[in-house]
Amino acid sequence: MRPPRTGRVLITMGLVILIGFFAFAIVMGALGASYTLYALLPLVIGLTLLITGLLRRNNAFGPRDEL
Repeated sequence: MRPPRTGRVLITMGLVILIGFFAFAIVMGALGASYTLYALLPLVIGLTLLITGLLRRNNAFGPRDEL
């Protein structure tokens, strides 16, 4: 039986949010518009999800309880 793929959903969600943020930033920069610091919240959320997913994938939070 295969072990569960821990962290894959968090990594995927983090990457999707980060790609969306960078696309938004490039478009806003190309249009010459300004945006507030609230636009950086998706960056922080995306990086947090990505790092948490990578840490879970490497089992950095300690051993899981196996039943």
